[in-house]
Amino acid sequence: VTDENGEVLFDKLEAGTYLVKEIVPEGYYNIGATEEEITICGGENVITFVNSRFGMISGTKYLDADGDGIIDPGEKVMGGVTINLTEKGKIGALATTQSKDNGTFSFEGLKSSTYIVTEVVPDGYYQTGSIEWEVFVGPDDNIPVTFLNAPYGSISGTKWVDSNRNGIADGDESGLGGVTITLNGTTLNG
Repeated sequence: VTDENGEVLFDKLEAGTYLVKEIVPEGYYNIGATEEEITICGGENVITFVNSRFGMISGTKYLDADGDGIIDPGEKVMGGVTINLTEKGKIGALATTQSKDNGTFSFEGLKSSTYIVTEVVPDGYYQTGSIEWEVFVGPDDNIPVTFLNAPYGSISGTKWVDSNRNGIADGDESGLGGVTITLNGTTLNG
């Protein structure tokens, strides 16, 4: 067992070949080898094992009810939304999770690297915040990310023939097909 400085000493060893192994402590990962074969014929041989602590990415999935891309007081969270994690420069998702009922999600046990976090936008919604997050995770980091979605809206109406010109769609007045209706406007995102 290593001392408080991380040092270990196996002394009074006879000449021979020894296998020195590290048992990587929980919460850490090794950088390099976890075992080394050493042949000694007297004298001192120095070995070095290098570990780093894992980091994590955690976040919350919000329902952006007003579609403004801002988390407003009272806006609810969304559970059951698929969140993907990819390591930058690699192909395919490294991990996939779902936001919990309280909207939270996390990817734990991450080695130091740059990661890309994306969501699968649920049917009936559109993204109002960041489409993806590219973040560097270092040892002991807990990098926060958020995703926001708003429900799609709609506009509906009826074009009818106002036979008696009273401005009211009376029961005996029919709709009028074949009329072009246009829509102009600007979304909150421009």
